[in-house]
Amino acid sequence: MTARLFRLLVLGLAMLPFEAALAYADDGPPQTLLSAAGRLRPTETIERVAAPGVVKVLVSVPGYMSDPADTSYWQRLYDATPEYRHVGLGRDIGTYDTRGSVAVSGDALRRSVQRLVTVDDVDAVALVGVSQGGNVIKASVRSGLSSRDNLTTITTLSSPLNGSTTARVIRAADSVATLLGVHDQLRWLVKSLFGADVEDAALAELEQPDSFTPPPHIGFTQFYITGDLLVSSRDATVPGAMHRNLTPFLLEAHGGQINDPRTLPPVVDAIRGKDVTAPTAESTIAELLAPPADGLRDRILLGLAILFVSAAVVLGALEKVVAAAKAALDKLDHALTQLKRILVVSAR
Repeated sequence: MTARLFRLLVLGLAMLPFEAALAYADDGPPQTLLSAAGRLRPTETIERVAAPGVVKVLVSVPGYMSDPADTSYWQRLYDATPEYRHVGLGRDIGTYDTRGSVAVSGDALRRSVQRLVTVDDVDAVALVGVSQGGNVIKASVRSGLSSRDNLTTITTLSSPLNGSTTARVIRAADSVATLLGVHDQLRWLVKSLFGADVEDAALAELEQPDSFTPPPHIGFTQFYITGDLLVSSRDATVPGAMHRNLTPFLLEAHGGQINDPRTLPPVVDAIRGKDVTAPTAESTIAELLAPPADGLRDRILLGLAILFVSAAVVLGALEKVVAAAKAALDKLDHALTQLKRILVVSAR
């Protein structure tokens, strides 16, 4: 009986087309068997056979202090790029502390993208980062991410790729406040008004002046806005990258490019690897306005730094006055308590 079954099995395999037999052997057990007996090969193996065409992934990297799980900022971009599978660093892949080390996050991005390519068999990866997110992408390239990992385009939105003047001013103000003994007061003021923390590792790395050379064989496009209070044109412009500078006519000047109907299409073109460097009247005006706008911005930041350090000094002085008054009241209360005890003893 066993010999008969064996002959039937051999005859059945011999009657199959040669290509079908190879495909069956390569794909592993049928899906019904996988679901019943436990998955013997990764899901991606089955999906790769079924998925037609090129598999493309768009990885979004949010900015400083943002919530990686929040997709609201990216939704318009996602809607405009339906041919991509959309994933976010810290949301769908990898880990991302938006206040932590930029270099550590960049390495996490590199490992996550390489895992996508090898495990999910992704053919093309596009990276897009807003503000600090662009610096995380830069760190991932320095960590080893390249076109060999199927990376095709990098697009940054208002990213201080040369280092952040804003971070430098904040950290310089904190250094002065520390010398004056009011570090805690300045930290409290900045946290209360802006939510930022002068001790965040991200600020310490972003303050470092830097230069960056775009990686070869990858479309690298920058979008930034003249008049952005947080990121100057000087901080954003990377020589050798395609860039589009704009005048400050956006409602959301910092990273607002994907929420403006004028600038969303070129951002999408950049992600798709198209050339967006054609000069326009607005970008020409923006280039002329950039130097004076950067100078005005630096003066505003310096003024704010002086204001905050002065406020921290006043707050520190008030705290000392309050502490001294509390100490005096405590002494007075102690003296009254002692007097009360003396009077009670005398009355006896």
